[in-house]
Amino acid sequence: MLTQDISILSDSIQKSTPYSPLALQTSLNNLIRNVLPENYDDPNITRTRRHLGKVAEKLSDEQLLCIISEFQFLVNSWLDEYEKGVFAGKTLREIINE
Repeated sequence: MLTQDISILSDSIQKSTPYSPLALQTSLNNLIRNVLPENYDDPNITRTRRHLGKVAEKLSDEQLLCIISEFQFLVNSWLDEYEKGVFAGKTLREIINE
């Protein structure tokens, strides 16, 4: 199906084959749907929803992404502070890059 849609579109572009506008539109829509599915779920959002349980039902995907990025920032900051305390004011990344 995907290769057929690509073939119809490429033939139309290269050879100016007279396909109906409806056939071209359908092929283009099928191609886009196969390449970029609408029901793509971000694994981070899915995992966060599973961990939060009922609380996550009240939150939108955008709100969950915000929560995820804020927690990631906090975890990275806390880890950097801990590493600086252990390794004389340097993080592991700084030590490795020396």
